[in-house]
Amino acid sequence: MRSIFCIGMFHLIAPFLGAQNLVPNPSFEEYFNCPNDYGESFELRDWFMAYATPDYYNVCYTGSPDTCGVPMNVSGFQYPASGDGYLGMITYSNDPPDGFRELIGVKLAAPIVPGTTYYASFKVSCTNGYPNLDNWTRYAANMLGIRIREDSLVGVSWYPIDNIAQFVSDSIVTDSTG
Repeated sequence: MRSIFCIGMFHLIAPFLGAQNLVPNPSFEEYFNCPNDYGESFELRDWFMAYATPDYYNVCYTGSPDTCGVPMNVSGFQYPASGDGYLGMITYSNDPPDGFRELIGVKLAAPIVPGTTYYASFKVSCTNGYPNLDNWTRYAANMLGIRIREDSLVGVSWYPIDNIAQFVSDSIVTDSTG
């Protein structure tokens, strides 16, 4: 499995809104509690685990340096693009029977208006691996994207994942330092 870290800010803006970011807590700085273990993205304000257990990493972590700290954690070594925290997600796995992916979600600060042009961006980095977990980090990924839905996914299973996103990048993310 290859973890892709969302290390920067998420942006979804409409030009007429004066470049207001519709994504709350876009750089993962606001949290309820500092993470104690991997799989604790539920500690982030506004964000929710849409599928499985994405990992939240933050410099506030004071336990073992190889669990959910920054820059070293269970998935490798990475500094945030900005601020003190970032998320890690498995974006591809060949585990049977149908593979596996992790997803995060957030309710936008304002509704999307049909016919309006929006601009979306997010920063990602491929994990550089963790010495004892190399089998988890053997794949790079492409087709990373943002999907906008009208319904809430809290408490709803997305399995199987249909992989339909409105904003998507075809590039294979292999950079683990940028």
